[in-house]
Amino acid sequence: MRTDRHEAMIDYQNYKDVGIYEISSIERATKGKTYPAGSTLIPLSAIRIGIDAEYLKTDSEVDTRYAVIIPKDIHDAEFIFQMVQMQLSKFLEKYMTGINLQFGELKHLHIRMFNQETRQFIVKAMVTVDHSIECEKKEIEKLKDEKKFYLANMFPNDERMNNGQFKK
Repeated sequence: MRTDRHEAMIDYQNYKDVGIYEISSIERATKGKTYPAGSTLIPLSAIRIGIDAEYLKTDSEVDTRYAVIIPKDIHDAEFIFQMVQMQLSKFLEKYMTGINLQFGELKHLHIRMFNQETRQFIVKAMVTVDHSIECEKKEIEKLKDEKKFYLANMFPNDERMNNGQFKK
């Protein structure tokens, strides 16, 4: 016996390719305007391939060099951010002009929309990965500080040392 539960399973094979304007409104950031939490920011000027989109965790003002993607459904905010983040490098390679992205080119940005359960799973997985990356970055910084401390104190009475570096 087949149930409706089958419809709600995680499914990466079935998705709809949608334009970003179908699921959100987009505007160039305006000085002094506060944008809602859950918005995705895409830099428009002085950008390079490999740059990341940003996610607004709280209502905030945004620098005018960004385009702001405001989801129509707040429940999809993190999913839209994650999908834009995954597509951004490829998108920039195709539509960037020099070091800038023309605001009008965002009409060409498309993402994959999966069923709700799949979207939730993708967000949960990506948030977990992002958290792990941040923890590793913090650990690396602690190890760098520890290394600096030990190098600075390796020869404490040596007058040739200055702040962990040999004087020239």
